[in-house]
Amino acid sequence: MLATASPITEKRDTTKKRINVVRRPVFKKFTDITQGVRRSGAAAVDICHAASGKTDGYWEFDIKPWDIAAGSLIAKQAGALITGIRGEEFSIWDNQILATNGKIHEEMLKIITSTI
Repeated sequence: MLATASPITEKRDTTKKRINVVRRPVFKKFTDITQGVRRSGAAAVDICHAASGKTDGYWEFDIKPWDIAAGSLIAKQAGALITGIRGEEFSIWDNQILATNGKIHEEMLKIITSTI
């Protein structure tokens, strides 16, 4: 089970449209190969769920620092593996995140990088 905050709707903003072009294929790939993808709307909670094992991973391409700062800190302290969406060192200022329990991190990275 995975989680994301990604809306899959079109928006008038051209930046959001470009991001949605990337989001859709990744979302579809993960829904095809997993038991499901949750979209709760609370990034901090979703990140903590990945750390606690309630879900296996969380990803997001376009997210604000205030949405992920607390969750990423808690998850790191709990032992979660957190990187950027392409495997780079995580920063809340990069507007993207991949957080997992560590067991599927490399597999998620491969799927995301091969899909975008």
